[in-house]
Amino acid sequence: AGELNQIMPGMKLIHMVRDPRDVISSLMIQKWAPQNLEQCIEWYKEVMYSWWVQREKLDSNVFTEIQFETLLNSPKKTLKSICTFSKIEFEESLLKTKLDKPNIGRHKSSFSLDEIRLIETETKQIGNYYNYF
Repeated sequence: AGELNQIMPGMKLIHMVRDPRDVISSLMIQKWAPQNLEQCIEWYKEVMYSWWVQREKLDSNVFTEIQFETLLNSPKKTLKSICTFSKIEFEESLLKTKLDKPNIGRHKSSFSLDEIRLIETETKQIGNYYNYF
């Protein structure tokens, strides 16, 4: 991340976060992601912990984290916040992007209760940090 700041001075980084259970549910159906639940959980954790390490190297005015669910539930307010952070003007046309709310809570139909408990246990630190659990 520090290198990015050198390459692109004045950059603005937007990190979109999502409920870990839903991320893992989405990953499990991708051809390029691990198909084994335990491996997928570990992969997700490695990605998130790597982001946390990189985030610490950045000035707080360089990045923002936005929850996917917040964007879906309050698109105008969230997009205005992103525009303010990015120092760009908000335009109503930004609201025309189609975002699917059915992706929220997809884990409930993808996993058994035991699998959901496993994901929650294994990703507890991440889920708690972003107020998902």
